[in-house]
Amino acid sequence: MSFSFTCLMLAATPFLQGGDDWVPGDPYFPTPSSLSDSPTWIPLDDHGRENVGAMPTYSIEYDSQGDEQRYKVLARVHGFWVEPHRNVDSEIDFSFLEVRVPGMGVTDEIGLPQLPMIRTALGLPGMTSQVKIDAPDLRLYATFDNAPILPFQGPDLEPVGGEGQSASFKIDENFYRNYPDAWPQGPGSASAGPDHMFGTLPYARTNLQMFKYNPSKNQLNVAREIEFDLVFRSETTQPFELSRSWSQAASRFLENFDWLRDKGFILGPVRQWKGRYLIIHPEEWIDQLEPLIDLKEQRGYSVDLITIESINSVDSDDFFDEIKDWYFDAPVLEEKYVLLVGDTSRVPHRQTSMFDPLMGWGSSDMRYAFIHSDNSPSLWIGRFPAESASECKIMVDKSVAYQTDAFFDIDFYETATLAAHPGEANAYLDCIDTIMAQTHLYDRHRNFIDRGGDTADGKDEHVISDIDVKNVGLVMFRGHGSTSAWSPWDFDGHSLNDNDLDTLTDTKHNPVVFNVACSNHAIQLDADAIGREWMYYQAGASASVGAMHPSYRWANNTFAEYAWIWLQSDSLNSIAATTMSSLNSAAMTHADQLSRWNQQVYSVFGDPEMRVFNRAPFRIKIFFPDLEVLNPGLPLELAVFDDLGHAVPDAIVTLSGPQGPIFSGLSGPDGAFEIPAGLDLGDHEELTLRAWVDDRNGIDHVSSIAVDTGASTPEDLNGDGSVNGADLAQLLASWGQSGAGDFDGSGKVDGADLARLLAAWK
Repeated sequence: MSFSFTCLMLAATPFLQGGDDWVPGDPYFPTPSSLSDSPTWIPLDDHGRENVGAMPTYSIEYDSQGDEQRYKVLARVHGFWVEPHRNVDSEIDFSFLEVRVPGMGVTDEIGLPQLPMIRTALGLPGMTSQVKIDAPDLRLYATFDNAPILPFQGPDLEPVGGEGQSASFKIDENFYRNYPDAWPQGPGSASAGPDHMFGTLPYARTNLQMFKYNPSKNQLNVAREIEFDLVFRSETTQPFELSRSWSQAASRFLENFDWLRDKGFILGPVRQWKGRYLIIHPEEWIDQLEPLIDLKEQRGYSVDLITIESINSVDSDDFFDEIKDWYFDAPVLEEKYVLLVGDTSRVPHRQTSMFDPLMGWGSSDMRYAFIHSDNSPSLWIGRFPAESASECKIMVDKSVAYQTDAFFDIDFYETATLAAHPGEANAYLDCIDTIMAQTHLYDRHRNFIDRGGDTADGKDEHVISDIDVKNVGLVMFRGHGSTSAWSPWDFDGHSLNDNDLDTLTDTKHNPVVFNVACSNHAIQLDADAIGREWMYYQAGASASVGAMHPSYRWANNTFAEYAWIWLQSDSLNSIAATTMSSLNSAAMTHADQLSRWNQQVYSVFGDPEMRVFNRAPFRIKIFFPDLEVLNPGLPLELAVFDDLGHAVPDAIVTLSGPQGPIFSGLSGPDGAFEIPAGLDLGDHEELTLRAWVDDRNGIDHVSSIAVDTGASTPEDLNGDGSVNGADLAQLLASWGQSGAGDFDGSGKVDGADLARLLAAWK
């Protein structure tokens, strides 16, 4: 199947009835019977014509009048998808059309027209619950005749096993026969409050009704623009500190992030990089975790270990209290990752804050990360779902290898397999087609292999071959799922399960797998959940993403689409940040309890800090202009370059020893870096030097560096074996300047250095 990238040109009345800037010769709105069986893109302006699948865009200005603050917002819709409705048997029903806008949810009144809702998040300078839309101007209407819009059928649950849902068709016949005006009326609404948080950041959500349907005329009206003021009164105003990863996440989520940062409402990231990494684990598995601990410490993370035995509880609230105490014990600007080790008999899930009318309360790893709000994470979290020490070792080794080994096979970094179930009104096939079509939203190119189950190319054995032979580095499945399988999805009606995974043989190229389906991560129900099997097979995945419960279809589609925008961004992102931020965006744009359910029931199996490569990585190199020996009394200069000799700015350089990081910092614009004099290096003849990048496709440099253990103490400036008046005179001679007497590396000799010299006097 494929998309129609241009609209059909029919001999009929032009769809545009108004809008004086419309270009003559623009396409006609197709009649339902003339549409293809795939979504057709209807562009609304030049941007939409040039970019199939374009999302809405926004321009925002700020104004303040007394205690009243305003964002002046101009929102534009550039196009939308349209296709004939399909019934539960996936048969085309020309009686109704479905329209959707990329990345957006829809109106959700059962039996009334299902129309796109244009939602976005605008960051606020402080907490408030008082927001409103003022002076709205919906304009540049495009009017589409012969447009029977499908009524909303209610929540679309993806049941375990893919049995499908048999339900009667829902339509408010009185509305469709008698309603005289365009619906919904009004421009929309705005909301804010304690449930509108992204990490520590408050935001307002706008819900814009730019699509309207008039049943008496069978007519769709689309306002291509809306201009309005978002009026609010901040109850508190304070600057918000963000780490590097949270700045990146917020910049993609908040339309006005740059303005908030420029005005000082968002602080960070700062030039000093710091990170913390918490591992909650069985005490007896510490040896299996050592390679991962070493990697994190050598990268500069302060690794904190909490054993399950010390918590001594099966109550998830006790685990959450440990995580929360750890979180608040560190500065906000530090990166924070949490890794849970073990199955749910060792580390229980936490109950969701969402109650599902069909499934009751759910369970979730994500809820451990929801500290400031019940609707948004505050840290990045993952799990190794191991049942034994040997399984833990397999998961650790695959994760460390993915992050530190380089491969010559470009497909591992730049090719992905997309598999999809062909049923359910083609919803899953449409999803992977959208992912392949929205390339203008990607900063990096990706080669996609289409394994849709509607053709003979879409088979289990082809997915396995893509991993084992073609060495693809990313795999996404969109369809029904059960605890043990991708439910019967392929061209022959087969499921992908542990029998297929057992045939994998390549233990070097371990892909990242997104199971966007029901219950593939439900380890609380089935020890052999396929998400866990992806992780414990040596030739399986380096990381797996999936749901622990049944989930909802349209929010799943939106999550999958946002995930690829993150995966293909210029700034490389961790698997946890990619997953959790994409889920958050999908929940915000759908704006209902069911999408929040989806957000909470997914989990990341793997190291949450693992970056997902999107191009062949460069190798990082460290060069020393002088002798490659660390003298405790002298600063050590070095430079960070790639394997082509180009400087690598903002590389994280860490000096570490057996007890963890000693010093970390960022390289300068020219790659230069200095390890200051006067560090407490301990009694070691050799330390580890590591340089890496957390936002680009780079393979770490790691090497040992010798320590000059025979060097005099730093305070013995003249090297005569004692700290005395001669050293004091030398220090005073360089007072206020840089030099050897600058023991603390502050850039000048001052009182702190004098105090240190006097303390070492002998």
